[in-house]
Amino acid sequence: FYFNNLLDYEFSLGFSPAGEPQWFPFNSDGTAGPPNLFMLTSDLAFLEDDSYSELVNLYASNQAALEEDFAAAWYRLTSQDMGPASRCIGEFVLDQQPFQQPLPEAESNISPDFSKLQADIKDGVESGLFSIDELIRLAFQCASTYRETDFSGGCNGARIRFPPESEWEINSGLDQVLTRLSSVDIGDVSVAD
Repeated sequence: FYFNNLLDYEFSLGFSPAGEPQWFPFNSDGTAGPPNLFMLTSDLAFLEDDSYSELVNLYASNQAALEEDFAAAWYRLTSQDMGPASRCIGEFVLDQQPFQQPLPEAESNISPDFSKLQADIKDGVESGLFSIDELIRLAFQCASTYRETDFSGGCNGARIRFPPESEWEINSGLDQVLTRLSSVDIGDVSVAD
């Protein structure tokens, strides 16, 4: 009923018993609305913002859309900091969600050539493409983004290449190192490796 109430009534500014501003409903003909209903300024702000106003109209007319969006938001709120879906237990665990940063399954027939990559990186250092200091800083900063609580960040997935990690002040300049490093043919080795 919340979204319907926002749309069904006009509101006038009044004050709570504690003297705080709140909005009281009235009908389009000027008669008083329900006596126990009031809204806060933050509630009415939904109607002033085009993107939120669109959602207010949708949810007021489509209960199923509200329930579906609420369920998805609640699942994310209660499980986002748990890491991958494999750490979730119970009968209501959903398939891997994008916010859980799923990684693709590794191909079992890949046999990466680490020695070639090592030689190519060494050549890059010797030619001045990048320095050992830059590579050590990149590896350290990549690892330092890891959070044990939800297994996010870190070198797995090379998240330092993407926001928000790539935009952190402490990681400034690493985008240039990553760009230069991308000129090295890594073959079947992942960027995380």
